[in-house]
Amino acid sequence: MNRGLSDYLLKRLKRHKFGILGAVIFFLVALLWMILGFWRTVFIAVMTGLGYLLFEILLSDRSRFIRLLEKIFPEGKFR
Repeated sequence: MNRGLSDYLLKRLKRHKFGILGAVIFFLVALLWMILGFWRTVFIAVMTGLGYLLFEILLSDRSRFIRLLEKIFPEGKFR
């Protein structure tokens, strides 16, 4: 590949990286929609979002995660 062309493409990719990322994400959503159907795709998207939010909140603070585990599994009952 020509050096000038590769520099040009890299510069364009850096400038439009969020647009390219959005296009790729929406392509994957459309592909899932065509393969699985609307409601299954919505279910996957919702569960993915909930998983991200849940673990982003819980695992960002280790003490919060440990408190949640202690609520779920009380000390005298399961340990």
